Amino acid sequence: MSPPESHIPLTPRTLGNNLDLALLLLRSGFRGYLAAWCWCCLPVLVLIATTGRVFDWTWPRALVAAVVASGFLGTLVASLTGQLMFGEPVSVAGACRRLGPRPWWFLLQRCFRRSVEMFALAMLVLPGVLLVSRWPFRTEARILRNIDPVLHGERSTKLLDLESSRVMSLWFSLAGYGVMLWSMLLLTADFASNWLLGTPLLMGRLGLDTAYASENREVLIAVFKFLWKDPVVLMVEVAIGLFVFVYLRITWFLCYLDLRVRDDCWDVELKLRRESERLWTGVPGRPQ
Repeated sequence: MSPPESHIPLTPRTLGNNLDLALLLLRSGFRGYLAAWCWCCLPVLVLIATTGRVFDWTWPRALVAAVVASGFLGTLVASLTGQLMFGEPVSVAGACRRLGPRPWWFLLQRCFRRSVEMFALAMLVLPGVLLVSRWPFRTEARILRNIDPVLHGERSTKLLDLESSRVMSLWFSLAGYGVMLWSMLLLTADFASNWLLGTPLLMGRLGLDTAYASENREVLIAVFKFLWKDPVVLMVEVAIGLFVFVYLRITWFLCYLDLRVRDDCWDVELKLRRESERLWTGVPGRPQ
């Protein structure tokens, strides 16, 4: 009796598959994700609304505030996704408990690291990308270790460290998709608000005739300044951007699971094949 040939068929999921699954998870745990979005987004919106005109808020300052908030929001979303994947009740309090005995300290660490990554991306794009892809999935690994240490060990970390090129490709793809989705939702929100409520959010509030935009340079400058520093426009952009970030963060968690499971299975399959070859060494009638 010969041992069976070791083979683990495993077809990798595409990024589109992960985006579809993330949409299903977003719908399943919508209340929890919405609560996390409110906890992290509303303070930024209140800050822009109350101090926008006093301190002359512009788009870069709003972007910095959104990046700082995304450090907290991304960690909470990853923890909520871990709860949802293992069939636990989804809540922000439970998500904080999954982060360990000192969740707020970990949230501050993630916020600081996110700020450093975004600063590196703004100053030097390539070093920033390398910094982002150098330590991928640290939040996901911590969450799984807190659930059960068996779910993520040192071997899993070494396997993921070898996937920097694939992680970088996923990061660029998700970033491009997120920008397109953010632009589409921004225009959709403006159209819906104008048509349903009669209150435009973007260009309709400026009160200019855009027919002269190609002929009058002053109109273009006025439009640019309006989109650059209007508090309402900044609040809408930040709110929609952080909501898109929630969706992309769920997708990123699924990409981690995809890479992790496939690498684990391929590593086990390789060990089984090597052990099979060792056992068959010197045995007559060895199968090819």
